[in-house]
Amino acid sequence: MGIVRKQATKNLIIHYIGMIVGYVNTVLLFPHILNPDQFGLTRVLLALGVLFAQFSQLGSNQILLRFFPGLKEDPKRMKGLVMMCLVIPLVGFLVISGISLIWKDALIGYYSSRSSMLAEHLGFLFPLVLFSLLITSLDAYLQSLFKTALVTFLNQFLIRVVWMVLIIMYKYAWLDFDTFLYLFVFAYALMLLIVLIYLLAISAFPISAHVKFPSKHEFRAMMAYGSFSFISGMSGLFMSQIDTILVGLMLGLREAGIYAVGIYIGNLISIPFQALNRISWPLFAEKWKLGLIRDIEDNYSKSSINLTIISGFLFSCIWLNIDFIESFLPAGFEASYWVILLTGLSKFSNSAWGTNGLILVSSARYRVDTFITVGAALTGLLLNLLFIPLWGTSGAAFAMLVSVFLCDLSRYIAIWKYFRIQPFGKGTALTLLFWVAMYFLITGIPWPAGFGIGNVILKVLILGACLLVFLFKSGVSSDLEEGIRKYIPGFK
Repeated sequence: MGIVRKQATKNLIIHYIGMIVGYVNTVLLFPHILNPDQFGLTRVLLALGVLFAQFSQLGSNQILLRFFPGLKEDPKRMKGLVMMCLVIPLVGFLVISGISLIWKDALIGYYSSRSSMLAEHLGFLFPLVLFSLLITSLDAYLQSLFKTALVTFLNQFLIRVVWMVLIIMYKYAWLDFDTFLYLFVFAYALMLLIVLIYLLAISAFPISAHVKFPSKHEFRAMMAYGSFSFISGMSGLFMSQIDTILVGLMLGLREAGIYAVGIYIGNLISIPFQALNRISWPLFAEKWKLGLIRDIEDNYSKSSINLTIISGFLFSCIWLNIDFIESFLPAGFEASYWVILLTGLSKFSNSAWGTNGLILVSSARYRVDTFITVGAALTGLLLNLLFIPLWGTSGAAFAMLVSVFLCDLSRYIAIWKYFRIQPFGKGTALTLLFWVAMYFLITGIPWPAGFGIGNVILKVLILGACLLVFLFKSGVSSDLEEGIRKYIPGFK
């Protein structure tokens, strides 16, 4: 777990620094400066951009991450694989763009009847998709090199700082809305430029004249894997983005903006999970190649208990202070209350299952993960269509919670069936009981009214102190104990 811990810690620190900037943007600035339709437009454009960029990848990122470990000792073959995995998404982008242009009038007509502002600004989607596509392709290459910090820094921190500057400029009328949106999208071009400069600086630029492309046999194997990975990746992304898109289409951009705030706050719980996943993908590919199933089992169980502890702490900090958090939101955003709860439960549950998705998709049983994610995506779509008309934004969040839980449960069953490994133990039960007990303890204290931030600080301090005692008395996580002893004075 050494390289995992080191890289995940870097990513986690960057994520949380970016979280502060993102919170200021998503909760304090954007909803107060933009009108609800404008704010909703930025959220829906980003959701559509991510979805179309993933479609354009055509599974190339997963191909690179899966097959890179077997070729990294041969620089020519390795560069050939990387170049192939850069060409494939560009072809995908051209196909998507061509289809969009052919159906342009129909698309605009469809969106005009539901959201005229979105229809007027669909043109911003193409550069957003292209830049996102190239960044994620190069990010997969950097992940294969176990260099994950740069793109994490760009995605989680730098672009949010740029957006903060832009929204402040818009507030003081230094930019009109169209110019703001143009720069909002083209901030991704700045990120792409930085990634290219970094690759040149570390002598890892992916384009070279001295390459050896995969043989026909290798290419067929890669395409077979890529096709399933493409379907799986699209289904997973569809499941994570369809709620925002459907809220925008079925309820309007105003509600999409309200929903986005709730989703953002709830998503803070999944940051440790995301940080761990970024480094675990190439590591699992290498472990499977070497047949180290016991190492994979060890990573699986440690990821589960550590994420149950960390995500539980984050969820508790957010939900026990929800009234204070909601006090910063504009009038009309009260509907995000239940979205935060349901999203938080979804992210906590997803984290507690550990790295199950990566274990399946990087193994010889990757087809099973494809069937699971397709089923979960279809379930999520049906549940959204059922519950959004009934419960609005809360219905979308509930649909996500159910579909994510069913997806994780299916992966758990599949991993046990094929590999006879599972992540849970006595420590999992103890940790869940601890978090339930902490909820009743904190809510049972008569907190003084009007004490605001003071109450928040005291709640977090009590949670943190009780968690430290629990960790050292129960011994549920040697990794976290070691980290605490190393970085916190007094725990030597």
